[in-house]
Amino acid sequence: MFVILNIILGAVSYKNFAYPHPGGFTKSAELLAYVGYRTGYISFALLPLTVLFSSRNNILLWITDWPFSTFLVLYRWVARLCALHAVVHSITLLAAYISLGTYYTDVHKPYWIWGIVGTLCLVLLLAQSTLWFRRASYEVFLVLHILLAAFVIIGCWYHVYFWKPFSGLYELWIYMVCAVWFFDRFIRVLHVAKNGLCQASVVELSDEIVRLDISGVRWLSPLGHHAYIYFPTLQPFLPWQNHPFSITNTALLQETSAAASSHSDDVELSQKISQVAIKKRFTGTDSISLFIKKRNGTTSLLRKHPNFPVLLEGPFCGNLSRDVLKCDRVLLIGGGIGITGLISWARAHMNVKLAWSLKESSRPLLGDLEPALSQVADKVVFVAERLNVHALLLQEVKAGWKRIGVVVCGPAGLCDDTRAAVVSLGRMGGAAFELEVDAFSCDYMIPGQLKRP
Repeated sequence: MFVILNIILGAVSYKNFAYPHPGGFTKSAELLAYVGYRTGYISFALLPLTVLFSSRNNILLWITDWPFSTFLVLYRWVARLCALHAVVHSITLLAAYISLGTYYTDVHKPYWIWGIVGTLCLVLLLAQSTLWFRRASYEVFLVLHILLAAFVIIGCWYHVYFWKPFSGLYELWIYMVCAVWFFDRFIRVLHVAKNGLCQASVVELSDEIVRLDISGVRWLSPLGHHAYIYFPTLQPFLPWQNHPFSITNTALLQETSAAASSHSDDVELSQKISQVAIKKRFTGTDSISLFIKKRNGTTSLLRKHPNFPVLLEGPFCGNLSRDVLKCDRVLLIGGGIGITGLISWARAHMNVKLAWSLKESSRPLLGDLEPALSQVADKVVFVAERLNVHALLLQEVKAGWKRIGVVVCGPAGLCDDTRAAVVSLGRMGGAAFELEVDAFSCDYMIPGQLKRP
């Protein structure tokens, strides 16, 4: 609907006036100029929305209680439309000025040059935001994204400044963009200052998976929450870079007196697995833990280290959980280190089933989580096998549950499979579903794992 509205507002009600255009345009060039003016105004008006929807401290998050992932979807579409209007603005006015015969003189003027800079940077932002660039190196993508966005704002400012300096109209959109951006950064600083400088230790579970224990943090164990972690000493030249991770209280991972020393009999494995020793026991309950799969960039620098400083921004809430907790049955579906986002869910409902699949290379994670898994009575764990999500959900429907909550945390493919299975079985009737999705991939740009988000 928003796309259709933009197309309509940018395409209708153009007409020539009886008197000549003050710029000397012909009748056809006059219409092109009007299209260019209007699309330029709309593009400017969409700039503050684009920045607002991309901000993690978006005030609309607090008002609507929508998940951040929803605003990221809106952000992508608003950004595309903003760039589309800017391109149409540039093309139509280019054609109008060529027909007027003044293009070759105006093209050297500062307002024209800065307009080209703003439009080109907007187009480059869209091209640079493709999945391939984000997966190749998220850190490089992020730096380029911020630089290009800065040049968009600078280009827009000087474009209107050299055209009509301080008109009292066009600059207002740039002021709004800057206000939203600085507000977001200011709140980030407050969050980090509130948590203070924290000490973290890295426990290497395997060549590709580490556990990060951050001490001195006393957070409740909220469902679907995440935090942004800064590693100022790992990348001293880029201390502002941060990454989102699912978090859980360390206390939930510790072994209790009732925990078994080996995997429970009701854990179904795709193949026989040997006992995996836990590399290091957790120390204290006033801490949070998160599991990280090392990728290119910052996470590749995480090595066994007893103590190093980190900064925390958060916690941030994920999707709404109230409806899921009202269900008769809750099915938790995890993939790989997505299990981190499900641990707190396992104790939030009286009737929970956990289904978790992990790669062979992630086997040490299974041993490290043994104390937490032993507290879940109904669970299935698959090593080196994909979960058949449709079969799992169908089994719950056949068991007679009328309202089933489904929480999935894992790679994009697993989340897509779960969503498709819920839609398919929901249409068949027999049970009502409540679905929550926590993906950790560049496709979704939702916290959970380093985006690689």
